[in-house]
Amino acid sequence: MLGVAVPTIAQSPSAEFRRLDTNMDGRLTGAELQSIPLQLKKQLDRNDDGEISSAEDIQHQVQSLSPSKQNVNYAENTNPRQTLDIWSANNLKPRTRLPIVVWIHGGAWRSGNKRQVHETFKRFVLTRRYVGVSINYRLSQEARWPAQLHDCKAAIRWIQANAITFNGDAKRVIVMGSSAGGHLVSMLTTTTGDRSSEGTVGSEGGDKATVIGGINLYGPTDFLRMNDFPSIIDHDAPNSPESQLIGAPIQSRPELVNLANPIKFVDVTDPPLLLVHGTDDKLVCFNQSELLHHAIRAAGGRSTLLTISKGGHGGFITPKITSSIMSFGDYLIGEKKKLPVDSTLPGKRTP
Repeated sequence: MLGVAVPTIAQSPSAEFRRLDTNMDGRLTGAELQSIPLQLKKQLDRNDDGEISSAEDIQHQVQSLSPSKQNVNYAENTNPRQTLDIWSANNLKPRTRLPIVVWIHGGAWRSGNKRQVHETFKRFVLTRRYVGVSINYRLSQEARWPAQLHDCKAAIRWIQANAITFNGDAKRVIVMGSSAGGHLVSMLTTTTGDRSSEGTVGSEGGDKATVIGGINLYGPTDFLRMNDFPSIIDHDAPNSPESQLIGAPIQSRPELVNLANPIKFVDVTDPPLLLVHGTDDKLVCFNQSELLHHAIRAAGGRSTLLTISKGGHGGFITPKITSSIMSFGDYLIGEKKKLPVDSTLPGKRTP
């Protein structure tokens, strides 16, 4: 971002870029570059071609965005794993009430943190039509399932209770996450409003956490079937991420595993879910999203599957994929009337 300006829409160059682009050709060249400090110019000129394109300016905005408030504890304790960050654009009007996008990080439930947010999450915030929250949750070395779900529920209750303090709309909360975070998104959408799954973490808010929809990026669904397809992980092994989460080899405790399977909680009243998954994912096979998608549809629920052809375990975000994800968000908040249809977009393999 040039200066501190925030774009009106995520795909738009900053106000400062537009001001400097006197011939309005989408590039800053020659005299248009003279007022930009040398160090910033080097950061913006990503391909080192001596000019700055609107695409380079947009990417710089995304990379430069940081939390507006950090390390807020949602559990009324001092555990850093039960904290959240708030993300918002600059200079929002005081009485603005915007939909809230909640980011849930991945890391196989045993690593990662709330600062590892997805580029598309930042783009939601940069539109100035959403505010964002990224959350930590206890990892499997500290607590077994369903502690992770209980933490996420507590975080959402805190968000709903305090939304007014950061321009958020408590009634329009969307959850979004990748990998293990995607799994938690699916659990949150299929158990939304279910008091029995709330846990006892924290005391903020009402007696149940509710969301209006979710965006699951390549998260697992049915742990017991993860070895049905080729993977670089033996998911049935005692030291697999799934076994560590449950606290036992998963095939030996199917009753516990079912408590972490969103399919077991699918209901026609569940909010809509977008599933984004690469067909060549070797950590969480593509079939995991297919299983959940078909289960939701069979129950009469609303689900959209965005297939990333030859995509791996992430690393395939392109403008069309980003646009599709954000379009689903706009559907959730009522700005689009029809549920986006299933579709396939090209991706690329990740190492």
